[in-house]
Amino acid sequence: MVKRCGGTRLAGMAVAAVLILTGCDGREHLNPLDPLNDETGGRPDWLRAVADDRAVDLSWESAPPVGLVAYELYRAGPGQSFFRIARLESPFSTSFRDTGLANGVAVSYRLDLSLEGGRFVPLPAKTATPGAVVPWVLETASFGLVKCTPDARHVRLRSGSDGLLFDAATVRSGSEVWAADFYAGQAVHFDAQGDRLGDFSVEIPFRIAADPVRSIIWVGSWMLGVTPALIAFDEEGNRLAHYDFAGELRDVAVDTTSGACFVAGGTGRTLVRAARGETLVVHETADSLMMVAVDPGRRVWVGAPFSGRVIAFDPLTLTELVATDAVASPQAMTATPDGRLWVVDGAERLVCLDADANVVCSLGGRGSATSIGWDPEAEAIWLAQPGLNRVLRLLAADESVTVLPLFQPFHVALGVRVNPAGRSSMPRELARAGH
Repeated sequence: MVKRCGGTRLAGMAVAAVLILTGCDGREHLNPLDPLNDETGGRPDWLRAVADDRAVDLSWESAPPVGLVAYELYRAGPGQSFFRIARLESPFSTSFRDTGLANGVAVSYRLDLSLEGGRFVPLPAKTATPGAVVPWVLETASFGLVKCTPDARHVRLRSGSDGLLFDAATVRSGSEVWAADFYAGQAVHFDAQGDRLGDFSVEIPFRIAADPVRSIIWVGSWMLGVTPALIAFDEEGNRLAHYDFAGELRDVAVDTTSGACFVAGGTGRTLVRAARGETLVVHETADSLMMVAVDPGRRVWVGAPFSGRVIAFDPLTLTELVATDAVASPQAMTATPDGRLWVVDGAERLVCLDADANVVCSLGGRGSATSIGWDPEAEAIWLAQPGLNRVLRLLAADESVTVLPLFQPFHVALGVRVNPAGRSSMPRELARAGH
């Protein structure tokens, strides 16, 4: 706080005085544009740049109108100097949408205040990277879903729920999402804005996966003492198929090529293939399978953390194709369209395997993760890290990591869903906690 009456003023105080001073009253004032303000240094962090699909939404706090002529917005792309894209002459303007941008290309913005006499107050620049795939984060402690911006820098919206969401799966290229509400006994459908579109009742919905090609929702129903069931629904909640089977139900994933759904059988040591109108195909294994991911039409990958193995099976016959013990205790995994498998292991490494289970790369120091998702457009990997209350975005091309900076951190960010194929993977920690 700075006294405003009498005395010699610094030259840099003149700009701030134009905006704030309307008289000398002997009182102390908090002026965010004052160079002597201890918190802002005269450059308040007002501008917010929120990425969207080929666009960025810009917003800022309204400045005091005294002496303000206009807001001026500047943009700079990679290797460019800042150039003006808009001049807003209303002192009450607080937002602007910049459209026609290229997805995957970072752009920086600067907000200047045009004052009487032609003076400007440049405020700190912000960066955003537009993108088409917008991730959903399963945030159990807040009983809802969080929709992130495609560059992992902001939260776009939050959506609540009646109970505890155990799992989620994206549909319609990731713009909508289905969630398994374990305690409420429902499968809940949310639109791209997080609004509830509908729900249908499912006893003990434990796992969920979506087939966006056929608009089918697969729900795994299971808890200790209850016979596991895998049920197929259409988006109106009509039951299309029901399968009971012995063992456990730990994870489910859909092959969008064939429409089959695969179940990792946990301590039941089985891999199960279910398809509408067909009998179950059950393959007994020597491993306790805790997670499953599908490379459509080519591979069904399973992770066995207790034996430290990752195994690939043929999606039609369930015959074993390849296996590796190069991944120490797999914790979460996702298959990508290039035929590779990305795995987070117990040593906090992100490991990439090719179709023959050979290690392509191993990136250490990424932290433990319970869920992994793949953004096919940006070729980015998303990791949910509940122990650190955060989500990471990893660009696979240059191994760079962007940490999602929230106004408040995630409270148990159990899962991240970005794959429009509807891959689903629930962390083992939650499975143990619920059972």
